[in-house]
Amino acid sequence: VASGAAAIESALRQRVAAIRAPVRIQRVSCIGLSYEEPLLEVALPDRPPTLYTRVRVEDIPAILHTHFPPPR
Repeated sequence: VASGAAAIESALRQRVAAIRAPVRIQRVSCIGLSYEEPLLEVALPDRPPTLYTRVRVEDIPAILHTHFPPPR
């Protein structure tokens, strides 16, 4: 797993479990943007997907909060 993607996946899985977000994490093969890795795409029903590039472990909480804000 290139460019630190394993650390990103691990942090993502941990954070998703902690906030109990309804998320399916799926690994994919090369999409031709290896110079932008690690990549993270968030795809929600009825919304266009959001692609994050050069993701760092410390970015995970903010990304998840953007798409899965805590209930009020």
